[in-house]
Amino acid sequence: MCFEPVTPGSKNRLTQGENSEKIEVRPGKCCLPERTKWNFPYPQKRNHEPPSTVKVPMTKPRISTGIKVAALFWPEFAVVKGGVLLKEVAAAEVDTRFRTRTEFDENHIHILDHFTHGARIRREPFFNTRHPDFIEASNLGRKICFTWAHKLRQDFPRWHFRVYFHGLDPIVRFHRVRPHEEPEIRDIDWREEIKSGEVLIVDTRRMNT
Repeated sequence: MCFEPVTPGSKNRLTQGENSEKIEVRPGKCCLPERTKWNFPYPQKRNHEPPSTVKVPMTKPRISTGIKVAALFWPEFAVVKGGVLLKEVAAAEVDTRFRTRTEFDENHIHILDHFTHGARIRREPFFNTRHPDFIEASNLGRKICFTWAHKLRQDFPRWHFRVYFHGLDPIVRFHRVRPHEEPEIRDIDWREEIKSGEVLIVDTRRMNT
């Protein structure tokens, strides 16, 4: 922005880019136009942003919240009568006669049960699968699926496990794979769901080291 030379009693121009405005200059008066007529851009100062883009700091979560979230990603396991269970499940009385099926049924979490969200609806399937909270919960579930598999392989390096993510109601579950037993969910039966990402299967024997 610049001012053309000012001469009292003349009409000069205040210019900014291609825009210009005539201003009348009278003796004894300021040669600038009224402030309301200025068309200045917002001042660009170091470490300064216009009010519309100022970032509001987010409230930091409590340490206790971080511990609970960490437990979702890296849980504790217990061995009960030859079955591997989530620690909180092992405290309850479970039927261990059919160990693989019991593990599959008992060792699971519903991701959305652990967070406040807006994806619930009153009719079936009871969740809005297009809601941002549901999508984020699904992404979180896929990550937890991998971390559980790593934790199981670390805690029980000689045993074989499969960890599953189901996307209709974001769930993560696992069971041990025993000799001469079919896994509870076979890849061949869920090809389309696996391809679409609705189902994820992580096998500890197929994981890269």
